[in-house]
Amino acid sequence: MIRILALCSLVAGCAAIEESAPSHPPPMPLSTEAAVKFVDSRPACKEMLPNTRLAEAVPSADTPQIELICVPNYPSLLQRNGYQSACIADFNLAADGQPVDIRTVCRTIHDGDGSPEEFEVADAMFARLMQRATAEMRFAAPADGRGFDDGQRFLQPLKFAFEQEAQRLVYPSAQELEASK
Repeated sequence: MIRILALCSLVAGCAAIEESAPSHPPPMPLSTEAAVKFVDSRPACKEMLPNTRLAEAVPSADTPQIELICVPNYPSLLQRNGYQSACIADFNLAADGQPVDIRTVCRTIHDGDGSPEEFEVADAMFARLMQRATAEMRFAAPADGRGFDDGQRFLQPLKFAFEQEAQRLVYPSAQELEASK
């Protein structure tokens, strides 16, 4: 069973930071390996926020509640080069509420000329950042006290977008998520 967690509205607005693009943006890494190293060399989260809505929400009997939210960094290298992405993380939850076995799929767009290699690199950067940000989040067990079901998968959507263009981004499909396994 897969559950979609509705965190997107809590995080997306915080993650999208619009910067004015310089006339000559810095070059993109040349390989997906270099791109992943670039992302790994920086903090995944701009800040960690407690879920203030948790206290106000009526706890769901069978759905984990988000306790700690990672507001991911939107890499300035990707911003300045005009890349945006809609990502989905697919994961299980460990007994302590930490996401494990995280897989991510992103659908990246760019408004200018970009080579297929640059798209692949940008997509790898967004996917890695999404994976790292999801790993930092924490969840509370469902209100029924059962804990987390082994094998139950959860989905977490998130957009890395310029505020005025967020509606253009479309999340990856279930088929894309399955193909990423």
